[in-house]
Amino acid sequence: MARRRAAKTYAIIDLQLEKYRSFCACNGVSEGEHLLVLLNQSMNQNMVKCELGVRYGKSNFALFLSFMVMEEQRDCIKSSCNTPLSVLK
Repeated sequence: MARRRAAKTYAIIDLQLEKYRSFCACNGVSEGEHLLVLLNQSMNQNMVKCELGVRYGKSNFALFLSFMVMEEQRDCIKSSCNTPLSVLK
């Protein structure tokens, strides 16, 4: 029995934390690293099997995401970015 698969669209997103150095200057490097770990966990919780997220550089993330509808993916990314990191601890 053959399964029909709906056509998916893929997006590559480069996420850069612009104020990371300022955060580390105020709170310390260990707190900055902890923040990046929590952010990575938050993003990975919302990903499905064929999606990928990696951290590269000091405060950069690359995401490979699949979606059916562009608005659906936009909402998912916004919800990931708006999740309070204190919830993930």
